[in-house]
Amino acid sequence: THASRYWANMVLTDVFSADRVSSYPDVICNCDFPMTAFVPIGKQSIDEVVRLMVDRKKALLLRVALTKPRLRDCLWGFPYISKDKCRNLQKARIDNGRVLEAEYLETTLTDVDLKIILDQYTFDDIVCFDVHHSRYGKLPYVMTDVVKDYFRKKTELKDVPGQEVQYMKSKNKVNACYGMTAQDPVKQDVIFDNGDWSEASEDVEDLLNKSNEKAFLCYQWGVWVTAHARRELQEMLKIAGHNAVYCDTDSVKYVGTADFTEYNETIMERSKANGAFATDINGRVHYMGIAEPDGHYTQFKTLGAKKYVFTKPGSDAVHVTIAGVNKKRGGPELQRAGGVAAFAPGFTFVD
Repeated sequence: THASRYWANMVLTDVFSADRVSSYPDVICNCDFPMTAFVPIGKQSIDEVVRLMVDRKKALLLRVALTKPRLRDCLWGFPYISKDKCRNLQKARIDNGRVLEAEYLETTLTDVDLKIILDQYTFDDIVCFDVHHSRYGKLPYVMTDVVKDYFRKKTELKDVPGQEVQYMKSKNKVNACYGMTAQDPVKQDVIFDNGDWSEASEDVEDLLNKSNEKAFLCYQWGVWVTAHARRELQEMLKIAGHNAVYCDTDSVKYVGTADFTEYNETIMERSKANGAFATDINGRVHYMGIAEPDGHYTQFKTLGAKKYVFTKPGSDAVHVTIAGVNKKRGGPELQRAGGVAAFAPGFTFVD
């Protein structure tokens, strides 16, 4: 039985959560990004691609074709390859939207993604084609300084009476710094006419050229932000190991114990070096990217991504995090239906 299927549909007790502090701002301030135009070098052997990544430390964008990819650890509950990011996917075993194994698939990767896949999967053959490389470097200080300033304001305003609105504004702004890098560059115009609407059908290449003429940030920076954040999440999952029962963009939930001390020391050092930290109202220093305790659940149950329910110590109240379900109404409704154990395939939320 695959690990994520083993955990799914079980009521777990004493589940803990660790959350990365400001994960996207952390990688914006602390990680390297492609800083030069990408140079196309066509089809390359996997050995040459690894040399470019490891020895020459290049940023890579490439397409790969994998023959018979399969997990190295069949019990690993968090396979990296997403079904929706694959092309020509053949005879695949899918769990929670992720590829456990397949006869064949093609996908597009950064060097960050490729390193994770080489660590998690084995395969009969890998072909690297349409390879592009760029030079890594730090993002412009005029951008990272803004991110650090919003993080500082958010940290200083947290839990300060009367500053709730300003806190939320600073929090939204620091998150928007990533969002600006990942805007859709080929949005079609929406045309309204006498109450009816339609979408224009302008040529995609023309839209892309128009976007590039007025773009003030590089689109690839947004791509690498999420790639770096996924790598950090993988490091947290490795620490939790087979005790991990669920993960999200920047958090890991696990049973038993997981020691993030060594990981946090490494992250703290790089945040100190880059000024990616701030002090709160109580004098406590907060470092971007470290893994902090973020909850203890007396009961926890998940049915997959964005589908989990839980109770907290000292209360029987049921809380839900389910895509499309109102949190305030969903929890009490599930509680009336029997609590955490009642959350199962086929359960219908009415309220």
